[in-house]
Amino acid sequence: MTGVGITSTRPTILARSLRAHAVMSECEQLVVVKDGALRGVSWAKNRCLAALRQCEHVILVDEDVIPMRADWVQVLRAAHHAHGQNVLMWMDHRHRARSDHGDVVSYARISGVMFSLLAPAIEDVGGWDEEYDYFFADFNFASRLANAGHMPLGPSSLKGIWNYLLAIDFLRYPPEWARDVPSALGTGRTYTPFEVAEARFLVDKHRVYRCPF
Repeated sequence: MTGVGITSTRPTILARSLRAHAVMSECEQLVVVKDGALRGVSWAKNRCLAALRQCEHVILVDEDVIPMRADWVQVLRAAHHAHGQNVLMWMDHRHRARSDHGDVVSYARISGVMFSLLAPAIEDVGGWDEEYDYFFADFNFASRLANAGHMPLGPSSLKGIWNYLLAIDFLRYPPEWARDVPSALGTGRTYTPFEVAEARFLVDKHRVYRCPF
């Protein structure tokens, strides 16, 4: 059984998204968590996981993600089983591809736009750490999944996933969004400006974080 969970803080965008999901999302359960009090992305996604706990396949999307094809759920599910990858995400051409595995592509960083998760991954690592209300929440969750062995291909996405799911917020980002900047963290790789902002938040929190990517 597949369940789709949508997290939302913007009613107008959510209404548009729901109209598309009603036609294009062939799943057994569809839940919406509205975070009008702005308790944070981790809080909202954990409520989705709780509502979909009976599902063997859970897809969590932001409110701006709009299905473009009716078979998107089935294609994602097939890709999971074909590659033994319990976690798939939403990546577009702005993310740097690392390796090609046919219908799945691995990347050098993660995106929190969508998480497609099989039950063993959720049962193993639990949900999001609600200490992170927004910044670093998805990176922390993805790192725990990777370190637990649920992402053998690394951060990965269905090839050409933008043909299946449109992320409206990404259309508003300027091309400079994905420009790498030098890393001051000594990890041997570069970071986008957004990741640098999240890393600064991490330093402020005095948290130790080991990135497996």
